[in-house]
Amino acid sequence: MKSILFIVCCLGTCCTWTIAQQDPAAKEILDKFAEKAQSSYPMKIAFEYVYESLIDKETFTDSGELIIDGNKYHLLINESEIFCDGETLWNHVVSAGEVYVSNPENAGATDEFFLNNPENLFSFYDDDFKYRLTGEISYMDEEYYQVDLFPKDLNKTYHTINMLINKKDYRLYSLGMRGKQGVNHTIIILKYNPNYKVRKDEFIFDSTRYPEVEIIDTRL
Repeated sequence: MKSILFIVCCLGTCCTWTIAQQDPAAKEILDKFAEKAQSSYPMKIAFEYVYESLIDKETFTDSGELIIDGNKYHLLINESEIFCDGETLWNHVVSAGEVYVSNPENAGATDEFFLNNPENLFSFYDDDFKYRLTGEISYMDEEYYQVDLFPKDLNKTYHTINMLINKKDYRLYSLGMRGKQGVNHTIIILKYNPNYKVRKDEFIFDSTRYPEVEIIDTRL
């Protein structure tokens, strides 16, 4: 818990910058980060998710797992198990006994956080953001670059994304989204399993395993 609180506080102290052009130092780090991640596909990660509401003075954490291979992924978090094979997305809401089927391009349409569209986690920055290397941080015997990103679209619900990227191997350690209305989201990566051996059906919901589940196709 102490490590989670440290990262949330660290990422929350950043200022919003006005940037006339992209920071080449940040660009180099982000490109190496993306290259490292994509060369590790298929990849499995374990993470902590932190939700913080400054208005309601509430904070809660959850744990999850993500298996990802390009635009295919299998996400486990809270009461949801999400499958995406690149063409179809299945959201299995375990507590409700329901599976919602949709198109992947609609993922995150009403919520801009990356857990709603994990395929963008390692490549989102390329076109839609300005970015800046804002510092370097030492924590738990590791060194990190701190990179801040700012959406070009000012209508987004957030104003800043903060990233901590390991200086040694360019792996993502944490990513935080600072909301305009005081609602913040943070992912802290606890474990990487690169070049993970996936099952043939890893990214597809198998209805035969859940005969009692109601399937609701929202594409109709």
